[in-house]
Amino acid sequence: MKLKLVLKNGNAVKKMFSLLLIGFLFAACQSEKGDGLSGTELKISAAISSDETTGTQTRAVKKVFEQGDEIGIFAVKRISANVKAYPTSAGNYVTNAKWICQADGTFAPASESDKIIITNVPMDVYAYYPYNIDANDPTNISQLKVDPSQGILTAREVIAKIQNITLPFKHKLALIEVSVTGKGEGAILNHCLSASFYSNKGQYAALDLSKTDAGDELLTSSKAGLVPMQRVESIAKNPTTYTFQTMVAPQKITKGDRLLQFEQNTVSYSKVADVDCTVGESSVNGFAVTIDQEVEANHVYAVGDYYPYKGFPVGIVFEVNNGGKNGKIFSVEQTGGFWRSRGYDSKAEAYEGTSDASDGANNFEIIKKHSNWAMLYPAFAWCASKGDGWYLPAKDELRGVFNLYISDCQGLDAKLKTIGGDEFKTGTSYWTSTEHIGIGDFPYYYAYTIHFPSGILNTASLKCNDDYVIRAVRKF
Repeated sequence: MKLKLVLKNGNAVKKMFSLLLIGFLFAACQSEKGDGLSGTELKISAAISSDETTGTQTRAVKKVFEQGDEIGIFAVKRISANVKAYPTSAGNYVTNAKWICQADGTFAPASESDKIIITNVPMDVYAYYPYNIDANDPTNISQLKVDPSQGILTAREVIAKIQNITLPFKHKLALIEVSVTGKGEGAILNHCLSASFYSNKGQYAALDLSKTDAGDELLTSSKAGLVPMQRVESIAKNPTTYTFQTMVAPQKITKGDRLLQFEQNTVSYSKVADVDCTVGESSVNGFAVTIDQEVEANHVYAVGDYYPYKGFPVGIVFEVNNGGKNGKIFSVEQTGGFWRSRGYDSKAEAYEGTSDASDGANNFEIIKKHSNWAMLYPAFAWCASKGDGWYLPAKDELRGVFNLYISDCQGLDAKLKTIGGDEFKTGTSYWTSTEHIGIGDFPYYYAYTIHFPSGILNTASLKCNDDYVIRAVRKF
């Protein structure tokens, strides 16, 4: 009986042991799978936070990620579910995975090796933009390419029992936007104008994603220096106010500190801070500057002088009158192109009537009578784009420019080069605004040009076929 009872109990124990073993294995399996997401791929989207108090959401700062944008991702497993984990220089679960923004705004891994597999353990995710292929150490992500319209952004998020996460990115730098206007004859601005911001944090920044406080992620240099700014307007335009932008590290600016530097034709102009201010993270900071450089109206000039005598030079004097108080200058820049755009509706339209040989301003007035003159007459349009008073020289005016050039070719070219101007081209011709009536089947299709350095007056230059050099002149 006892033996029989033992055998019966033994079977019962075996059955119970089997059930317990199955239950344990099932529980272990469920524990490994957690909520069923373990082993699946993480899905990521991203958003750039809007800071209304600092004006982050403006046309100048990146608002959304666009197709093709690349972010870098680090992930660290937590030891304890409720204790944050921070990335280290090595040993992270995910190291600098490259994810690319798709057409629908979500992100996808760049390759199989960049995929992030969810585990049953919560993870902290750290992301940054723009992506750097060499950034394998999250404590020192350097050599980031900073675009004034993009900036540097970072995000932090935790993965726990979810497959889809949205990374909340925030700008780490501050946008500096400067509008500059010239006042006075010595502050005539042109497309050669450049601007720099004097940053007391230096030009370059790095990231340390291991910082406990996300506000401390940006690593800055203690070495101050000039940060180049990018011009907003198209160079083809000729605005009265120029706008420049750049991104800098957050910093404090004290009244009287060096703030901005402008340069045009190798001449510099500096601006100091008028008040104390703080350039904060994610902020947009606007500065308006007027470069005031009045010149004496009765200053006496000589042929070959820079004009004006102080401030930003815009030309060189080639003719004087009224004792040197008045005269004419030619522009420091030049370009190439056609006198007139190609195509005529009729032979009659081929002749505009710009017959003045001594004053190109009169010829320009005739050209401006056409409603679409800027499109029809590219040589005239380029001269006018330089500002008020500039025009394509008549043939006698261009002869005056040539006479100055031929008197000292190397000296005049050196003078232009000194201020960042364009040296004269040789072996080619320069356009005048004076038309020439020729002979043959197309008598009205010509304008005078002068060849450099021979000085030959060419009477057979086709206005809409020949691509010659254009240099503007102006009276003072």
